[in-house]
Amino acid sequence: MTLATVAALLVAIGAFIALKPADETIPRDRYTISADRICLEAKRQIVATERRSLRGHDPAPGAFSRDLVPVVSTWRSEFQALRVPGDRLEQAQALTLALQRVEIELAALSLVADKGNSAATLKQARQVDAATGVVEEAVAALNLERCAGQTIGFAKPQS
Repeated sequence: MTLATVAALLVAIGAFIALKPADETIPRDRYTISADRICLEAKRQIVATERRSLRGHDPAPGAFSRDLVPVVSTWRSEFQALRVPGDRLEQAQALTLALQRVEIELAALSLVADKGNSAATLKQARQVDAATGVVEEAVAALNLERCAGQTIGFAKPQS
C-alpha cells in the first residue's frame, strides 16, 4: 500500500471533527445521555480500529475503511434502538441517515482503495470526509455535548 493511499484513508476518516452543540434547548435527559454514551463509545472504537490498522493487522489497502464499517453500523444500530422523544425525531433521523451514509461511503472507499487507484481513492476519501462532517453536525444538533467535544485525531502514517 502506498503512503499516499494510507494518507488518503487517514485524512478521510480523520474528518470526524468536534462541533459545538447547535441547540441548547435540548434537555440533558435519559435519551441524550444514552445517545451521548453510544456516540462516545463509537468514537473510542474508531480510534481503536485506527490503532490496529497502524500496527498492520491487515495489509490490504482498504482494510482500515472496511474495518470501520461495522463500528459505524453498530453505532447506528444502538442509536436506533433508543426511544426517541417526540421533540427530537427529526434530529435523530438525521443522525441515523448520516451514519448510514458514512457506512456506504466507507464500504465504497475500501473497494476503491483495494483497486490501487490513488486518484479514485482520494476522491472517495473526500466523500467519506463530507459524510463524517454531516454526522458531526447531527451529533451537535442533538446536543450530544460529550461526544461533540471529542475530536478524533488520527496518527500520521510512518514511512
